[in-house]
Amino acid sequence: MAKTFRGTFMAGLVGYYTNSDAMAEAYQRIAEAIRKPFTSGSGDNQAELLYLDPGRSLASTSKSYELDALASDVWGDTITFSKIRFIIIQSLTLTTGKTLSIGGDFNTLGVVPALVYPGSVVAIAAPVDGFPVAAGSTDTLTIDSGGNTVVYNLLIGGND
Repeated sequence: MAKTFRGTFMAGLVGYYTNSDAMAEAYQRIAEAIRKPFTSGSGDNQAELLYLDPGRSLASTSKSYELDALASDVWGDTITFSKIRFIIIQSLTLTTGKTLSIGGDFNTLGVVPALVYPGSVVAIAAPVDGFPVAAGSTDTLTIDSGGNTVVYNLLIGGND
């Protein structure tokens, strides 16, 4: 049976922005959402591979992910990305100063290096063109705990 993927990349904020110093209390309701649906396949707005590394703990070390040959998906099969459609990195550690540093030679994102602060999420999506992955030159994503113990989730979607 062939593997398929279907899901929605989402980010949003819902709440109220209040000013109690005004003559009468004023507020602005906020309801902004970014939704990018993905279907299975290799074209625009499509992904067919999904890599999850939930609850990974780094203790004073780093972890490198070879995107052209990741260890395995949830079924134990090696994943070989040629394009990355989205990456989500979430720090589960809530202690001040325990920041993850994102690096490696997967610099086609234009945001590497980046920092993931305690309790935060860094997410990026490229649903149309994708971020290209080339073995040996743009294939390594490295997450470094900077001498701390940090727990994080990693989710990568893309095409082979």
